[in-house]
Amino acid sequence: MDRFCQLHSPYTILAARPPGGRLRPNSRLAMLLFLFTFLTSASLEATAGDQPSGDPNRVVWQNPAPQLSQNALRGLVAANLSGLETGGYMLVIVRLDAGKAAEVRALMSSGSLIADQEICQFVLDHWVFNPKATGVYKLPVLFPRGL
Repeated sequence: MDRFCQLHSPYTILAARPPGGRLRPNSRLAMLLFLFTFLTSASLEATAGDQPSGDPNRVVWQNPAPQLSQNALRGLVAANLSGLETGGYMLVIVRLDAGKAAEVRALMSSGSLIADQEICQFVLDHWVFNPKATGVYKLPVLFPRGL
């Protein structure tokens, strides 16, 4: 039987490490290479976030779920408990001028006035639009998970 693979029972095969419990030099090199490429790609992604880019045919390039206050979250939960079915999103109308959101209004309410106001402000402050987009657009805003 091979010295790296020992059969202990009909159901268990241990082959992860050689008998000494140490990694071979090639394994160490592979691990170092993996860590180097992982850290390099992570740092490139972090710097790429400073300059938004996206599909030139799309209007919205980044649309994170809104971060809401506790009062707004309570209002959404109360609306769900009262039987209002929202489907997990609300519709907003966004007026864009050269990719900058000039105005955001709720077209379909979330069921809570506080949540509607916070969601509109979040879209205005945090969403990234195509710099070439100008006009009025109707867009869905997904609620945070768990609602």
